[in-house]
Amino acid sequence: MPAPLIRAFGASCDATGNNFDALDRSLARIEAAGATCAEIALFSCDSIVSGRVNRAVVRQLEAICGRRNLHYTVHGPLVSNFFDVKRTAMTMAVQKASVDITAALGTDVMVMRQGVLADEPDEATLTELLAAERDALIELGDYAAANGVTIAVENVMRYLPTIGYCAPPDRLAAHLSSIAHPNVRCTLEVGHAYLSAEQLGRTHLECMRPLGEHIVHIHCQDQYGRSPTMKTYTHHEAVAFGIGDLHLPMGWGDIDFDGLLLQLGLQPGITMFYELNPIQDAWLEQTLDRLGDLVDRLNAAASANAGEPHAH
Repeated sequence: MPAPLIRAFGASCDATGNNFDALDRSLARIEAAGATCAEIALFSCDSIVSGRVNRAVVRQLEAICGRRNLHYTVHGPLVSNFFDVKRTAMTMAVQKASVDITAALGTDVMVMRQGVLADEPDEATLTELLAAERDALIELGDYAAANGVTIAVENVMRYLPTIGYCAPPDRLAAHLSSIAHPNVRCTLEVGHAYLSAEQLGRTHLECMRPLGEHIVHIHCQDQYGRSPTMKTYTHHEAVAFGIGDLHLPMGWGDIDFDGLLLQLGLQPGITMFYELNPIQDAWLEQTLDRLGDLVDRLNAAASANAGEPHAH
């Protein structure tokens, strides 16, 4: 039988402050909720030290992950940025260490973010930076391939004051096509694309569909696609006004996951995760239940389009 469209689903979790007991509890909850996968956040613990794998921490991750009947993916450090050409050597070392940890955990997808800048560049500068990132991703893709790992480049959005520029979805898609490496693909961050629509003056679908053929991994979150144009003092205030990159429980925002994802031309074998803001952690189980229902609908639709029966 052909591979399902969505092969595994679950939630992201971390060991913030090297709190491995908390990670163990999070994995237990994800497994008990009926999910099949979890994403390990390397930016939440000291798994990498100065570009090198910290074996003591990785052994703890291996032991904790090995207790659960889950598939895993890995999210590398958020700050890694191949547009930061002064730090390319260290960024490459950190990303290769992230690949090593992904392989050590026995899994095959490692998420990293696309290049970003504090300010919008002129076209000549941008062309140079995209070329530098392309070369770096090809080198990283070769390293990943040798370790049985795929790099899944995550789309981000302009988010002042820290991110003044990132390549929009159509340009990121063209960038990935120019890289043309089987082990350099895309993570669709649904909420980031949703926010990009307002910023770019495009429809939500226009901010996702160009990436469709490259997607191997999906991050889901709910929100309203409104940029944070006012100062709020707490996350709860941002939720009250429905602004920013909220990572709300599924159903709290207005994203039409079915309507959007079914139009992207996705290919089988995708892993799908929910990234829930820790402040709404009490809604994890409910969100995973809804995510599982979404996965069933997407897989059923894909099977129907292929003329095959769908097995739950």
